[in-house]
Amino acid sequence: MSLKVAVSALLCGLSLTSCAPSKPIEQTRIVKTTIPASLLECADDPIVPSDPVTDRKVGRWIVNLIGAHDDCAGKVKAIKELVGNE
Repeated sequence: MSLKVAVSALLCGLSLTSCAPSKPIEQTRIVKTTIPASLLECADDPIVPSDPVTDRKVGRWIVNLIGAHDDCAGKVKAIKELVGNE
């Protein structure tokens, strides 16, 4: 009876492994991408308004700060598109 149990277990194990989903093939590819130098430097933050601080100075500073952010965010997006991480 021990032999029958061993053979049954072996056949059961073999039949279960044949139904298992196949493992996907994973490949790693290294691709060198040259990033243009113009994308590696962002615009500097604008200088904080000096005294006397007025609404006009603060408004211009905010506009320039948003412009610096947009410059950097656009370059990061372009780099992501170049390397395929979007």
